[in-house]
Amino acid sequence: MTTSPLYLGLDGGNTKSLAVIVDAKGRVLGHGRGRCGDIYGGTETSLRTLRTVVGEALGEAGVKPDQVAAAAFSLAGADWPEDFDLLSQELGSLGWGGPWRVFNDAQGALRGCSVDGFGVAMVCGTFGTVAAKHPNGTEWFAGPFCTAGGGTGIGKTGLHAVIHAHLGVAPATRITEELMALTGRPTPAEAVKVFTSRVDGAAPSLAGITPAVVAAANSGDAVALGILGRAADELAYLVDAAVRHTGLADVFTVYQTGGMPKDPASAWARTLRERVLSMYPKVEYRPADLEPLGGAVMLATDLLGLRVEREWHEALKTGLFRLKEERR
Repeated sequence: MTTSPLYLGLDGGNTKSLAVIVDAKGRVLGHGRGRCGDIYGGTETSLRTLRTVVGEALGEAGVKPDQVAAAAFSLAGADWPEDFDLLSQELGSLGWGGPWRVFNDAQGALRGCSVDGFGVAMVCGTFGTVAAKHPNGTEWFAGPFCTAGGGTGIGKTGLHAVIHAHLGVAPATRITEELMALTGRPTPAEAVKVFTSRVDGAAPSLAGITPAVVAAANSGDAVALGILGRAADELAYLVDAAVRHTGLADVFTVYQTGGMPKDPASAWARTLRERVLSMYPKVEYRPADLEPLGGAVMLATDLLGLRVEREWHEALKTGLFRLKEERR
């Protein structure tokens, strides 16, 4: 039986949900993985997923909830007060050995961005969102006010561009060829069918079209560049809102985090950076230190008032990287 303080972090997203048990040295002792944990993607199914993922992490670590010193649940769909009430009731009733709290997933993403957790996190994943924290403690997250800055919005608009081009009512676009290559289908109509037909089961997420849009933009396609530009505008507007709501000055750090863009040299990454710097030219713009799952763990340590040391932070970073490589 372990005597080291243990922390649980849960990152429940739209694409996947991850949980880890971490000890006082930053070592990952157990983990769990599941599908969508957003209650807006199906309340009962998502709650069952979250409980299962937590149970897997506890089981692999060989501990019970009452042996966990602190637990943080960073969850997509934790937007309105009633969402927090529901999620707290479900996850808080497991019998934790110390403080626990439900957070919006953007808050977890921000906490993983740096050791101190201050600044603005621009989260580019299945959906786009933003969270910010001022050194004085003032916080804000976009939550239900997210618009079209994520993979789903980009993918949906890209699919519409392919459809319109195929019907001859809008300019041709390189997205069509990229989508055909992505899906392995020989015609535009067959490629569209992958994302709109019920015949082969549930259609895949529209966010899966985003790589085709980015690839087309990388080749200079005007339609694709326009789609990415509008999506970047939406995220930049949320960054501006976050700055206004928290009172951050014009010198702060904006962190890019989430599942996309993976290539910092891509048209999408460049567009995001350009949009933010056009609004706040004095900010530092950089990638996050840790993935959002690491941020959830750090939120758990915050609940105990612990100061995150660089050595512990680096150990956690290494452990999560190894875990990610093992999952490939």
